[in-house]
Amino acid sequence: MIMAKTEARKASKEHLSSSAHQSEKLSFTWAMERCFTLLFQGLVYPQIWEDPVVDMKGLELTSGKSVMTISSGGCNALSYLSADPEFVHAVDL
Repeated sequence: MIMAKTEARKASKEHLSSSAHQSEKLSFTWAMERCFTLLFQGLVYPQIWEDPVVDMKGLELTSGKSVMTISSGGCNALSYLSADPEFVHAVDL
């Protein structure tokens, strides 16, 4: 189990490096790419599609309640407004 985690981390690091590290060594952009990968190495955000209607039912989102959502394109945040909540807090990185 520990070996599998170690191998997964190594593979993840290699994938991150190959996709994010593309600038000439020791340039400003090179340094920024390394800072980015260091800061976000543990962040995983899968690409999925949430159904806001199912969310609203599951959260029992109704008038007077509040909800926080990852804004992405804004579609879900706008859909939540149809439930007439007091607040929709849409955040993103």
